[in-house]
Amino acid sequence: MSSLQWRVEPNYLTVPPSWKIRFVPRNSAGTDELAIAMNEENPNYSVEDAKTALALQEQVVQKKLLNGEQVTIDGMISFGFSFTGITSPDQFSIEHLATNTDQGNSATILIGMYCFHPYLFVCHE
Repeated sequence: MSSLQWRVEPNYLTVPPSWKIRFVPRNSAGTDELAIAMNEENPNYSVEDAKTALALQEQVVQKKLLNGEQVTIDGMISFGFSFTGITSPDQFSIEHLATNTDQGNSATILIGMYCFHPYLFVCHE
């Protein structure tokens, strides 16, 4: 039986103190490993077919995200954007961005993709 590895970490940003559970991966699986596993689950599709499907999924998800949509693969995962790097709400104003872009002083906005699904983790006794 498989199990998840995790550890408890303090959350220093809360008063009173709180803790969070952090997932600790045993290993990682990239596109090649996923394609091989998909082929093992369903041999009707070759490893190359699986790689093509994964690449197409990535392309379609990226297009949807860039179109301002959140993407959810039912029962599995959701994709969206998160923004970080702004130190003050004023840095995000149109006036600030317009006046400071030429001077090289504009806020750096880091765009990241988040993936989550609230039902992904199931606890068993």
